[in-house]
Amino acid sequence: IAGTTTDATVTHDDEGAAEVALTVMGPLATATAAMIGDEPWPAETVAARAARIAAAITVPVVVQGSAQQMVRGIDVDRRSALELLAGLAADTGGWVFDACDPATGDPTIFVQPLDARRVTAATAIWDDEPAGEPWDAMADQTWIDDDEPSSIAPIALHCTGILWEPTWTQEADIANRIVVEYGPDPDNLLTTAAEDTDSIAQYGRHTATITTQLLGEADAQLLAAVVLERSARPRWALQQLRIPLDDPATAPAVIDQLLGALPGTRATVTGMPPPAPSAGFLGVIEGWEQTWTTEDQRELILFLSDARHSMAVPVWD
Repeated sequence: IAGTTTDATVTHDDEGAAEVALTVMGPLATATAAMIGDEPWPAETVAARAARIAAAITVPVVVQGSAQQMVRGIDVDRRSALELLAGLAADTGGWVFDACDPATGDPTIFVQPLDARRVTAATAIWDDEPAGEPWDAMADQTWIDDDEPSSIAPIALHCTGILWEPTWTQEADIANRIVVEYGPDPDNLLTTAAEDTDSIAQYGRHTATITTQLLGEADAQLLAAVVLERSARPRWALQQLRIPLDDPATAPAVIDQLLGALPGTRATVTGMPPPAPSAGFLGVIEGWEQTWTTEDQRELILFLSDARHSMAVPVWD
């Protein structure tokens, strides 16, 4: 974690030992306080819009992926940088988060647009798998980065390095017809839609409408297709994956990968016994917690979601 210390509290026990508790404000909180925009902004790419917002605040902003989706011009009218970044990400299928930049160690805001979340897998692995196949049926498969050389390599975890039992949850909030509103005029939006007929036949029709800043039809169609793939069927999430960082069962190289992971990093977990719904899980790290004990023991708690639920979607052949 990196940021600005906003508060410090010192307490003493009966033996006079002191404990200091710090409150640290991260980069996203800093962006909340930055009010920007006093003139209309033109239509531009996601990368250009994020750069425009970044230029108005003191915290570094890194855009992952090419971010070439086009968004329409807007009249900003003094809004917070975080509101603008979060709206940009939400409207284009992306995500905004803060973390230490692995390259510099500096507190940084990351904008992870759709092309950075939508991981392309090698068709040699997936070409025999139907798009609706559940991930647990493919748990023995492996992610390949041949056509995404800039993506972060997946972290391989085995159940022997995990404190059992992690929490499995299944999301059943299904949307099998996705309508995306887009276009240059926010008062007269255009629409495009995508639907999954198999899911509709199995679960009934469930429509979700997404109003966006997207300018063009092709980008809107891509967003509809990706959200549909994420939402048309229930997905498993693997929560509270407790990993003791001092456990010799976990290789030091894996510990280094875990401590350097960013939201969106892929991870595979194998060898899980019943009552797990599957022995293996391919997921995306959505967040984590880290704790220390008074004996200086460290524990990392990972929260993984199905790759499609997180919008890191393979392109099916």
